[in-house]
Amino acid sequence: MTVTEAVREQHERDGRGGRDAADDRGDGDRGGGGDEPRGPDPSKPVRRAFGVVSRRPVLLFAFALAAVVVAAADVARILDPVGNATPNVIGGGLSFSFLAYPTGTRVTMVTPGSLVGLQPWWLLATVVLGAIGPLAAGVATTWTVARAANREVTVERALATTTYVVAVAAAWHASVWLLEVFPAAVAPLLLVGLWLSARLFPAPALAALDLSPLDAASEAYALTRGRAFGCFLSVLGAGTLGSLLADLGTVAAISQSDPKFALGTVLSYTFAGAIGAVAATIYAVEAREEREQWRAAREERQQGRAGSEDERRNGN
Repeated sequence: MTVTEAVREQHERDGRGGRDAADDRGDGDRGGGGDEPRGPDPSKPVRRAFGVVSRRPVLLFAFALAAVVVAAADVARILDPVGNATPNVIGGGLSFSFLAYPTGTRVTMVTPGSLVGLQPWWLLATVVLGAIGPLAAGVATTWTVARAANREVTVERALATTTYVVAVAAAWHASVWLLEVFPAAVAPLLLVGLWLSARLFPAPALAALDLSPLDAASEAYALTRGRAFGCFLSVLGAGTLGSLLADLGTVAAISQSDPKFALGTVLSYTFAGAIGAVAATIYAVEAREEREQWRAAREERQQGRAGSEDERRNGN
């Protein structure tokens, strides 16, 4: 069963047959001036991704493996004698986060200032441990999207998706460095980051399906036109899920210096990462189908108008 078939089953379970009823009443062309046909609706992808994953738990597999790898990196940071890792948790209060690409929330982080003065070996080790997360997320996203959409996993797709994820992660870290120098830029950078995360929400799935990183970003931007707010809610929901799961170590009163604290990373990457990847796939697949149906209907109307014009000319 592909992700499209799964979400259509979810539509039926949710009682979303109102569209068919509207068509039976003869008002199927209302609301859009007849310009857009009835077709797939890429709405609420995160909520629907929960339904898909619950019926196909195999979709958790790739991010579960990635979770173990990234958690091992977090344990290495917790035990790091240099002590440059700091807890990255909610801390008992209500907090929100957003997902720039399918991933989880790590329980450790390294601030830019902590890298100053490190010996080359420790600096390299810190950079490598930091890069493990995006690399693992890129590979896991490729497998999850391919499995969800019934596609083949190839090295080319893995490279495209991982390149996109690494580029986004690098941009995010660069913005953190920028904020260290210009703290007043936090508001504009946050707004730009939220907006881009919403507009590029399906980009990782598009890269995993068939596009280069740049083409995936470009098509994602086009497919989310007019739906930025809905996509924003999606990245906010998936990101907050990851943060909450990562914070379970604090809830369980596990010491932040205890390697078991990294269990939050395992839960966060496994579930938030998989949900994010499946949600992006749902949006990408359905938005493409909707676009193709709209184009086909427009071409059909244009041909009908051209035929009417020819008939009128022949009649005269």
